[in-house]
Amino acid sequence: MSSDILDTFNKIMFFTGAGFSKTAGCKVSGEMLKELEKLSNETDSYFTSIEKKTIKFILSCLEYHLT
Repeated sequence: MSSDILDTFNKIMFFTGAGFSKTAGCKVSGEMLKELEKLSNETDSYFTSIEKKTIKFILSCLEYHLT
């Protein structure tokens, strides 16, 4: 790349909004939280019991703040 292109590119700032990566197949926040809750409830999960309790606590805090 020429230095002019690199200089221009270095001066660009990209702004993206919520859901920007959705079209790439990524989950949005609500979907991530539901998936995390589902994973934390699985008995064969790779989470330890302490991690599961922590996840449940965080999810309950988020649910409380949504109401």
